[in-house]
Amino acid sequence: MEPICATEWLQTLPAMKGKAGLERMQALMEQLGNPQDSYDVVHLAGTNGKGTCASLLSNILVKAGYRTGLTISPYVLDFRERFQINGVMISPQELEALADRVRTAAQKAGVEPVQFEAVTAVAFLWFAQQGCDICVLETGLGGRWDATNVVKRTRVAGITRIDLDHTGLLGNTRQQIAAEKAGILKPGCIPVSYPQQSPEVMQVLQQAAEKLGTELRVPDLAKLHWHTDAQKAVTRMEYGEVSCVLPFLGQHQVYNAAMVIQMVQGLRECGYAIPDTALVQGVETTRFAARIEVLNKHPWLILDGCHNPAGAKALADTLKQWVDAPIVGLVGVMQDKQVQPMLEAMLPLCSKLYLVQPDTPRSMPVSELAQLVQAVAPTLPIQVEENLKQAAQKLLAEQADRVVFGSLYLASQIRPLLQENPQQE
Repeated sequence: MEPICATEWLQTLPAMKGKAGLERMQALMEQLGNPQDSYDVVHLAGTNGKGTCASLLSNILVKAGYRTGLTISPYVLDFRERFQINGVMISPQELEALADRVRTAAQKAGVEPVQFEAVTAVAFLWFAQQGCDICVLETGLGGRWDATNVVKRTRVAGITRIDLDHTGLLGNTRQQIAAEKAGILKPGCIPVSYPQQSPEVMQVLQQAAEKLGTELRVPDLAKLHWHTDAQKAVTRMEYGEVSCVLPFLGQHQVYNAAMVIQMVQGLRECGYAIPDTALVQGVETTRFAARIEVLNKHPWLILDGCHNPAGAKALADTLKQWVDAPIVGLVGVMQDKQVQPMLEAMLPLCSKLYLVQPDTPRSMPVSELAQLVQAVAPTLPIQVEENLKQAAQKLLAEQADRVVFGSLYLASQIRPLLQENPQQE
């Protein structure tokens, strides 16, 4: 058997194995010369909103003139989305070369990394090789034992909204999950929280900050004003002296943006020169697929990768504000997610529902999903589709407003199919 190329090796590594810890990652990075110590870091952990906040922050830093690395997890359209500098993905040739270096280093260190560890190592190497000033890191799972948490130069740490997800790994309560996420806080960093955490989560985060001798920064909602322009699918917001057009919909995204502005203030206190013009331009030009993404208007076609109850509720709340019911839905989910609460949030808005199974080993069979749907909404018409392309075509043919939800894996697979025959507004 011929040895597989390094990129294929990277993509076929296991998602998890062994107990949680940083030992493998530390050994691997030591073998590589600890490239992650050569630049400043903005670190993000949380249940929902990490990708949005990371994308906004990265774009703001780029507009301010800083060479900025960005890691996104998971990717939506292309595996190389996980590795970006100034908004540009790593080239296939660079990815192959750096993945080969990581594979060789792992062999020399005597460790067998999981995929996220190896992916993070590639990103750290590339950012150092390309002379990044700063990088924006999104954790993969949790915080304390996440592969990204081998960094030492964290300047600002952000904790996005925390809710129940990955409970088997992170804990069964919001407090336990918050404690894991707060593990990214480092001495000397400026910690910032999403403004609408539950009281028990906020208490955990405040205590974690106090242990490090600092104060948790939280956006002041009294200074936040916003309204949605449904026709243009944008949100106009003001926070303090900053006024901008947010290219995302939903109250939760406004809160994410306020948190980002608070984090920018933290970076300014660390010596970063980020004028308000760069902040506004960075926010207004950020694009992020599958986050209440409008693929078509009139009738609406919305794609959202929500995959937990909090995300589904945020999507439902947003749809109630600016999309006329009834809505035709298409859903596919992962087996290990809290599916019933997601359905309870979304199904009251739907007049019809297509059920699909994303092409990944973790996905829930449509027969099982159908049983859950019928338990939540016994009278809702459902249509099981074995073929994702046919499901996409049938959804496009619907004359009502439409929404796709349930999984980022589903979003990544169906998005190109929904754009094959783009509709006119």
